[in-house]
Amino acid sequence: MNYSYISAKCLNCKRALFIKITKIMWFIRVNSGLGPNFLVCSGCQTKMKTNNKEWQQMSWKEKLWYLVLSIFYGVILGFMTSIIIMVANEKIFRLPLSSGDAWLLIVAPIALIIFFIQLIRIELSIGRMENNKESSKTVSFWDWETNLQFYGMVWIILIVLSSIPLVF
Repeated sequence: MNYSYISAKCLNCKRALFIKITKIMWFIRVNSGLGPNFLVCSGCQTKMKTNNKEWQQMSWKEKLWYLVLSIFYGVILGFMTSIIIMVANEKIFRLPLSSGDAWLLIVAPIALIIFFIQLIRIELSIGRMENNKESSKTVSFWDWETNLQFYGMVWIILIVLSSIPLVF
């Protein structure tokens, strides 16, 4: 599978700030574009312009894409988690979990949690813009709001690694 990504470092001190997958198969955009107009490095306080927009600056199409992408991310993370829980349930307890139960008990709650996190990001965006025309945020690599995709990727990697003993 082909994908494009951005790995951002501070222009001054070269500290890693975030990594984002931007496109899959060269044409499917998987970045919401929501975020501060400027990032400030937590190490050296260098201010850098981003291509992100705050919620109020986004067009209705960009807002709709953000909501669609939020639901998509939630369903994917929920689906990946449900597979592991279904396999673990069958291997450990010898009880099969139906796909309908998995959607109701695992996928839906995880999708709702991801969607809730995305709503929090909207609220934070609105808060940053209350007094300014351009927003900024001091960030490090571990900042959850600017590096949320990284945490999603870590979750998927942990899910896949935890499934290895269950498969064999």
